[in-house]
Amino acid sequence: MTESQNILHPEIASMLKKMQDIFSSFGVDFYLAGAVARDIHLSRREEFAAKRKTKDVDLAVLVADEEQFYAIKDALTDTGEFTHMKPKQ
Repeated sequence: MTESQNILHPEIASMLKKMQDIFSSFGVDFYLAGAVARDIHLSRREEFAAKRKTKDVDLAVLVADEEQFYAIKDALTDTGEFTHMKPKQ
Protein backbone atom coordinates (compact mmCIF):
# COMPACT_ATOMS: atom_id res chain seq x y z
CA MET A 1 0.00 0.00 0.00
CA THR A 2 3.01 2.32 0.11
CA GLU A 3 2.57 3.65 -3.45
CA SER A 4 -1.08 4.48 -2.82
CA GLN A 5 -0.17 6.32 0.39
CA ASN A 6 1.46 9.02 -1.76
CA ILE A 7 -1.89 9.64 -3.44
CA LEU A 8 -4.29 9.12 -0.56
CA HIS A 9 -4.87 11.53 2.26
CA PRO A 10 -2.87 10.18 5.24
CA GLU A 11 -6.06 9.62 7.27
CA ILE A 12 -7.57 7.50 4.50
CA ALA A 13 -4.37 5.48 4.14
CA SER A 14 -4.38 4.91 7.92
CA MET A 15 -8.06 3.89 7.87
CA LEU A 16 -7.43 1.38 5.07
CA LYS A 17 -4.47 -0.12 6.96
CA LYS A 18 -6.62 -0.62 10.06
CA MET A 19 -9.37 -2.18 7.96
CA GLN A 20 -6.84 -4.39 6.20
CA ASP A 21 -5.66 -5.73 9.56
CA ILE A 22 -9.24 -6.64 10.58
CA PHE A 23 -10.14 -8.16 7.20
CA SER A 24 -6.92 -10.19 7.20
CA SER A 25 -7.69 -11.57 10.65
CA PHE A 26 -10.91 -12.98 9.16
CA GLY A 27 -9.21 -14.21 5.99
CA VAL A 28 -11.33 -11.78 3.95
CA ASP A 29 -10.27 -9.96 0.80
CA PHE A 30 -11.24 -6.40 0.04
CA TYR A 31 -10.72 -4.19 -2.96
CA LEU A 32 -10.68 -0.46 -3.55
CA ALA A 33 -13.22 0.61 -6.14
CA GLY A 34 -14.56 3.83 -7.58
CA ALA A 35 -12.72 7.13 -7.91
CA VAL A 36 -9.98 6.32 -5.37
CA ALA A 37 -9.03 3.15 -7.23
CA ARG A 38 -9.06 5.09 -10.51
CA ASP A 39 -6.86 7.84 -9.06
CA ILE A 40 -4.32 5.35 -7.74
CA HIS A 41 -4.23 3.51 -11.05
CA LEU A 42 -3.95 6.64 -13.20
CA SER A 43 -1.44 8.37 -10.93
CA ARG A 44 1.35 6.25 -12.36
CA ARG A 45 1.45 8.76 -15.20
CA GLU A 46 1.64 12.39 -14.18
CA GLU A 47 -0.50 13.60 -17.09
CA PHE A 48 -3.38 11.43 -15.81
CA ALA A 49 -3.18 12.55 -12.18
CA ALA A 50 -6.55 13.22 -10.55
CA LYS A 51 -7.94 16.68 -11.21
CA ARG A 52 -10.37 16.54 -8.29
CA LYS A 53 -10.47 14.55 -5.10
CA THR A 54 -13.53 12.72 -3.86
CA LYS A 55 -14.36 12.56 -0.17
CA ASP A 56 -15.49 8.95 -0.09
CA VAL A 57 -13.79 5.59 -0.40
CA ASP A 58 -15.60 2.71 -2.09
CA LEU A 59 -14.69 -0.82 -1.06
CA ALA A 60 -15.74 -4.24 -2.23
CA VAL A 61 -15.55 -6.79 0.60
CA LEU A 62 -15.98 -10.51 0.00
CA VAL A 63 -17.61 -12.13 3.05
CA ALA A 64 -18.75 -15.74 3.38
CA ASP A 65 -22.11 -15.07 4.99
CA GLU A 66 -24.18 -12.71 7.12
CA GLU A 67 -22.63 -14.02 10.34
CA GLN A 68 -19.15 -13.15 9.13
CA PHE A 69 -20.38 -9.73 7.98
CA TYR A 70 -21.62 -8.88 11.48
CA ALA A 71 -18.48 -10.31 13.13
CA ILE A 72 -16.29 -8.08 10.95
CA LYS A 73 -18.55 -5.08 11.55
CA ASP A 74 -18.27 -5.64 15.32
CA ALA A 75 -14.48 -6.11 15.12
CA LEU A 76 -14.15 -2.81 13.26
CA THR A 77 -16.27 -0.90 15.78
CA ASP A 78 -14.49 -2.60 18.71
CA THR A 79 -11.29 -0.83 17.63
CA GLY A 80 -12.91 2.50 18.52
CA GLU A 81 -11.89 3.83 15.10
CA PHE A 82 -15.15 3.00 13.33
CA THR A 83 -18.83 3.45 14.16
CA HIS A 84 -22.08 1.82 13.06
CA MET A 85 -24.16 3.96 10.74
CA LYS A 86 -27.86 3.98 11.33
CA PRO A 87 -29.98 3.57 8.18
CA LYS A 88 -31.58 6.77 6.94
CA GLN A 89 -35.32 6.89 7.42
